[in-house]
Amino acid sequence: MDECDSFSDNNKVVTELRGLPSKVVAGSGWVNFTYRVTNKSKKDFNAVEAYVDLLAIDGEKFEDSSRFLTLQWQIGGEWKAISIEDGYFGTTGKLKPGEYADAKLRLMVDAKAPAGFGAAFTTGVHIDGKGGCEFGETMIFEFDILAAGTKPGDVDDAEGKPGDKPGNKPAPQGDLEELPVSGNLAETGSSSILPTVGIAGGIAVVAGAGVVFAMKRRRSGDATA
Repeated sequence: MDECDSFSDNNKVVTELRGLPSKVVAGSGWVNFTYRVTNKSKKDFNAVEAYVDLLAIDGEKFEDSSRFLTLQWQIGGEWKAISIEDGYFGTTGKLKPGEYADAKLRLMVDAKAPAGFGAAFTTGVHIDGKGGCEFGETMIFEFDILAAGTKPGDVDDAEGKPGDKPGNKPAPQGDLEELPVSGNLAETGSSSILPTVGIAGGIAVVAGAGVVFAMKRRRSGDATA
């Protein structure tokens, strides 16, 4: 794919994580969930590049512990790594209004990971085929990271809410494998978005996430909208 000639925002490019738990115990194995990108506009999308980024923060030292996270997605019946540094992992074909594409993801938190907080960022970038890149809103899904051997008790799904936008946006990569169109929204509406942080220490996640996420984007040779 050629580099984009222009950059803009488009909040009709909607991304979410479905089934990501609000608590993950270190060393507990793979956690499965779904990335979904939906065209909520009234026009066809030529293609949308899928982006997800993960980070972890030590709950005691408030340091970046993302190195203990492993993220993969399933394509062609095989699991492939998603680089936490790059974030882009796939692209859709054409998405008509109301259509969405899904990707199966899985997360593993190493047994050596310190207890703390995790956050997953998602976005999608509509590549219009005419040199334009339209960035969807960045969404953040927060979860607790529990020490190995901890009993998590009741676990709900992580709730998504709009994330703070760093000054730079991750630049689309091109040459990505395709996510098939999975379905069409039967009715309008979306998952509820929490207006406030709901997990313990969430304020630290938001503050730390914004810093670490911005640093990762700059390291990846980002483009400014």
